[in-house]
Amino acid sequence: MQIVKLLKNIVLTLLLLNCLLQVNAQTFLNKNYNVDNGLPSSETYRVLQDSKGYIWIATNQGVSRFDGYKFENFDMQDGLSENTILDLFEDKLGRIWFISVNGNLSWYLNGKISRYKYNSVIAEYASSFSGVPQKNNFYVDTCGTVYIGFLARPILCILPDGPTNFGSFSNTQGLNIYSGNDYYLHSINYGVSEDVTIISKEGKGSYIKGLLCHGVRSNLLKINEQYLYSGYKNLSAISPLDSSIKNYHFNAEIIWLSKDFQYNIWVGHLWEGVKAYSDINFTKAKYELLKGYSVSSVLNDSEGGYWFSTLENGIYYFPSLSVKSLNQSTGLKAKAIRQVEQFDNEIWFGGNSSELYRLNDDRLYVNSLLKDDQNMCYLLREINGSLFVSSFGKSVNINALLNREKILKKSIGQLVARDAIAINNKILLFYKQHFITDFELSSFSVINPFELNNTTFSAIKYNFNTLWLGTSLGLYQFSIESNEVSPITYSPLFRNRINTLLFDSVNNTVWLGTKGAGLLQVKDSLVTQFTANEGIISNSISSILKVDSLLWLGTNNGVEKISLQNDGSPILHNGKLKAETFSRANG
Repeated sequence: MQIVKLLKNIVLTLLLLNCLLQVNAQTFLNKNYNVDNGLPSSETYRVLQDSKGYIWIATNQGVSRFDGYKFENFDMQDGLSENTILDLFEDKLGRIWFISVNGNLSWYLNGKISRYKYNSVIAEYASSFSGVPQKNNFYVDTCGTVYIGFLARPILCILPDGPTNFGSFSNTQGLNIYSGNDYYLHSINYGVSEDVTIISKEGKGSYIKGLLCHGVRSNLLKINEQYLYSGYKNLSAISPLDSSIKNYHFNAEIIWLSKDFQYNIWVGHLWEGVKAYSDINFTKAKYELLKGYSVSSVLNDSEGGYWFSTLENGIYYFPSLSVKSLNQSTGLKAKAIRQVEQFDNEIWFGGNSSELYRLNDDRLYVNSLLKDDQNMCYLLREINGSLFVSSFGKSVNINALLNREKILKKSIGQLVARDAIAINNKILLFYKQHFITDFELSSFSVINPFELNNTTFSAIKYNFNTLWLGTSLGLYQFSIESNEVSPITYSPLFRNRINTLLFDSVNNTVWLGTKGAGLLQVKDSLVTQFTANEGIISNSISSILKVDSLLWLGTNNGVEKISLQNDGSPILHNGKLKAETFSRANG
């Protein structure tokens, strides 16, 4: 079951931003799940994805399993040994183990929860010192032997047929952290000294002095040949190879350490959210999320999404950390964005409000040059080093050339342009009302109007004297010298509505995005069609962009990235395009 992929297709929520109108920041889409969504408690301790794709959440009122639609909750009435579950673990048999606050264990398998038969042994062991299990300090090996670690006590080892000690480690009266995945033990004389021993599976140890860290919520994480150990607000990078330690201090208590599939190091803090670092220097965080919450665990799921459990407000799900979001909550007044254009090394965009916006270095700025006109942006085009804007309003339409500081030219009263293209020292405007006008740089006048009897959606310069026009009635060509328009008829595919055109001058190829007929490639008068049968996510394509050897398609079903060969043609494997899809699931 691809539970996470299913979930990603239904995540529709945008993150609200704390932003000013003048300068705003982007953020990531996420979804919060708490008691209002079906969790038994908003105090969550651990989130885990099992081998079948289900998401498990440990809470102080039982445990939940999430299938992408709903939460299925379990408590003591269903077989849990205790309702406060601190940690989760899946063994090689597919059993999901639940570690309770008193150390007692239970597991889920094939729809049934069973209690561990040696819970009385664990209870007796823990009661002798009021012990609490340490997070990430539990393991079940392939033989069924259980290892469980408690604060300031030796690791308890229980064989399939009964309990035993941890061999030579049984006299260790320190903070013990054990990971069966890497088979290492970390021992510190808690509250007595600042020394550490790293012990391998074979029993070989490295004794290192100078550790600063200790604390109840301690964590141990192996990164390559180093070990990261956290306690309270301190974190130490331990290298057994040269017996060295580098110590780091944080402003908030550390309650979680882990690494994701991209080898980012995640540090969860008490009341200060979570941060990710790309290296062990911890100088600058790559991501900072959920400030104000206590992040008790981090999961990077099989689809690349991120889950964060918190002690205050349930769990948060981020479909992607590669895509950022802007909306009305950021300070945007536009409810819908119509146009995006790169201009002056910035991203400019506008929509159904009078403001234009520019994005620079992850900061958003409002450009108010056209604000007083109370018009809505319909078209943005970078033309001859300036930005052309066509907008419409209730009483007047505006076409203008501008830069970041001022309006260079403005014409009021013209119709709204659907596209614009520079020809020599002139700008040709393509209107919905089916004719083309000439927007000169020196003056704004309408010349050479002609009737197309349809709507022009896109225009490209095909050669020195010819434009290609994508229209509601198909593909047309326009002669710059004679101002004549005629249909291009050598392929019946050209009679489909053409939403967008792209000319690839490197490979002398024209790409056509159609409404209903997929993607068309025209090269040397040869027309090739790509539809859903070849792996296009939609047969209706509204925009096309080529960057190096990649072709990007904007469709009603999301964005698609297609890999190209050296000659500019798509790479096919068994008749299918080499493509990757981006949708709401990716942010």
